[in-house]
Amino acid sequence: LELLFDVIKELGFKAVTYMPTRNSMAQIKHIQGLCKKYGFFQISGEDINSPRQSFICEILKNPELHNLVDAAWALIGHEKRVEEDLNEGLFSKKMIKKYPDLNERIQVFKKAGKNRVRERV
Repeated sequence: LELLFDVIKELGFKAVTYMPTRNSMAQIKHIQGLCKKYGFFQISGEDINSPRQSFICEILKNPELHNLVDAAWALIGHEKRVEEDLNEGLFSKKMIKKYPDLNERIQVFKKAGKNRVRERV
């Protein structure tokens, strides 16, 4: 797995997606550790494959996975900001310069995402 992370970092990837329901907590912690080591944005890769499958992913209620909830909000914020200006994206040079710490950037974009939802309600 570490070799894969080496390769995708070298290729310029900025994020990794994984499915919490298809991994043990030990596996998730290993992936989270690698993401921190390589500076990758973590995204939940859960999907819906049948009408009987719940739209609510119960495992995301686990506090150890709250970063994936924040990431979902940050992605909404990213979409809002790039609608107006591509230089406002989560991984744009402008935003990386303004918020070099990924975790801080995620919180900024999370706030923008939540504000977008409030505007539409």
